[in-house]
Amino acid sequence: MDPEPADAQWIAWFDSGQLTAHLKFDDSDVAGLARLHNEGRLDLLSLVDTGQVQALDDMRFFEVAGVLERLLPDLEASAERLMTVVAALVQRGGADLASNTPNTALRAWFARRPAEARRVIAQAAQGHESSTHHLTFALEALEDAAQARVLTATRTGACRIGALTALSRIVDSPDGYRASLEVLAELDCAAEGADLAVEQQAFITAASIHARATPAVAATAVATLEALLRRYPQSLAAAVVYALWSQPTLLDTPLFPHLLEVAATADASHAGVVRQLDEVARRLVAAGRAKDAADLVGTMIVGSGGTLSGRAFKSFMHATLAVPPNELGQLAINWLLSEDAALCEMLHEMLGQGELEGRPLAIDADAFPQSYEELMFLCGKAAGWLMFVPVSATSVLCAAVRATDGTQREEIGQLLTDLLFDNYHCASEYAQTLVDAEPPWACLQPFLETSRAYLDRWKEIPAIPELAPSDEHRRVQHLKRTDEMREVHKSAHEQSLFASLFKRAVILHGSGMAMMLRDADGSSRRMDTPMGSFSVSKEIPRQLAIDPIGFDLTLRTLRVGKRPA
Repeated sequence: MDPEPADAQWIAWFDSGQLTAHLKFDDSDVAGLARLHNEGRLDLLSLVDTGQVQALDDMRFFEVAGVLERLLPDLEASAERLMTVVAALVQRGGADLASNTPNTALRAWFARRPAEARRVIAQAAQGHESSTHHLTFALEALEDAAQARVLTATRTGACRIGALTALSRIVDSPDGYRASLEVLAELDCAAEGADLAVEQQAFITAASIHARATPAVAATAVATLEALLRRYPQSLAAAVVYALWSQPTLLDTPLFPHLLEVAATADASHAGVVRQLDEVARRLVAAGRAKDAADLVGTMIVGSGGTLSGRAFKSFMHATLAVPPNELGQLAINWLLSEDAALCEMLHEMLGQGELEGRPLAIDADAFPQSYEELMFLCGKAAGWLMFVPVSATSVLCAAVRATDGTQREEIGQLLTDLLFDNYHCASEYAQTLVDAEPPWACLQPFLETSRAYLDRWKEIPAIPELAPSDEHRRVQHLKRTDEMREVHKSAHEQSLFASLFKRAVILHGSGMAMMLRDADGSSRRMDTPMGSFSVSKEIPRQLAIDPIGFDLTLRTLRVGKRPA
């Protein structure tokens, strides 16, 4: 009997080695390929065996791999061959987040063939390498938590890790969870070797059970976690970070302060660990625990020895900006007093997010240090580190002026006048709004008047043409900068993968742009986009033009100052 026309086409492409070029993820016709494979007319798995799929470029590889993953649960083949194919696809995927999706297809294949799953589990118990590597998916497919507990208790090495991983994923009864926690509590990981990190997987498994169990079982899970922390205090930092990231319920346990201490000792050079900590800190801020989050981030940055900066904690920074102003002000005070340059730099970057001039901080009088020396140290740090977010720096010093009196107020006011009012119009403007709003801020008025008088005297000095560049010199410099910017833009465009996907068009003038879009049915429609101008401006300190070297030395001196003992 002759094959159907569509079948004949698939077979012809397979025989000529062109099948991978015609596999499309959204093509419903590919469903017939599983039938052709099972009938023996073509061999889909050979596309991976021979390396045809792995040889594709990244975009095509993931598309073709996605097609195979859809078909894989329906394919008839030996478990050994299927596991080999899945391992090859995962390896080719590399570090991409989609690289592990073939394992999901393998789990579905096992779920449809329980006998094969049991055979793989038995082989893994005997040390079969490929079966051991895929043990987790066979146990998951059968939802066999009891067998996973047996393997965890009686086996070692990779087999034990696979069983532990399955235990962390299988939904069980309360009694089953208790039995699993008993196995974890009695587990001896010391003989396993540091490279296997069995204790880390045991900790993650206990955390997963805690997230799914009833309150009574959850209490047992907390006790198990605490026991593991006592038993392996030096090797669980990465597992604790992962558990906090993957199981938010741990944030509300009595064990949380201890978990936070352990998490802060994690390897700051590992990008994945830092990303997970960033998300944990964001969740803490969202839960109204900004202080815990700030302590965690601060400890990580200080302990990194300069290898970690605030840029690694962007989620935390964005979340922190949404906390009540007084909490943000207290955080700023704590970090400025810390003397740590990385924390102060992070504070500067955070306060400048979305606000080029910085955002004002609300600081209560009792938030400031009581001693004269510490208060002056704090004001110097605020002026030095927050100079380029002037509204933020001004808000700190204005609050300090209001909270003090006498000689102390005069000294802080002089610092406020010399570094902020005299340098920034936005700083004096912000202070004036405070004076106009509430009578207690009237203490700022003398310093504002002093600054205005100083700036008025500058205006009396006439311009000296001889000191200014000539028009020709300005024009040449402008042309030079324009050429440099054009070359940089051109180079960036040539190296951009995203830009290569689109056509570039230059619009010389007009109030709008019209383009024709082709829809899926082949028809065209017009889309109009209105156009308008936009601009961004940022005020720079006046002293940068008057005395740049002196200004730089002043900031450096303020930044490196030591906190009084």
